[in-house]
Amino acid sequence: MASLWFAREHMVGDFLYLHADLLYHPQILIDFLGQPFSNATICIEEKQNFLGEEMKVGRHEDHLILGEELPDEQCFGEFIRIAAFRKDEFQTFA
Repeated sequence: MASLWFAREHMVGDFLYLHADLLYHPQILIDFLGQPFSNATICIEEKQNFLGEEMKVGRHEDHLILGEELPDEQCFGEFIRIAAFRKDEFQTFA
């Protein structure tokens, strides 16, 4: 995510964020891109048991929170390093 932050000024169109060192089954991307979203979305594997190295996903009020150090009981899944952003809304996150 740090690389995305440093490149934020160059994001001028809709784009996908993928970790280049991970392999994804093509159906995961097909399913992900087939879902409607307004300004940004992340791909999550829903799960309750964590090994300790995952980027866990939880919720705080109406926001998603991500972090490796989040308590397991507050989390409902893992961010699998796939995200999509709309060009007109990306600055909301930057």
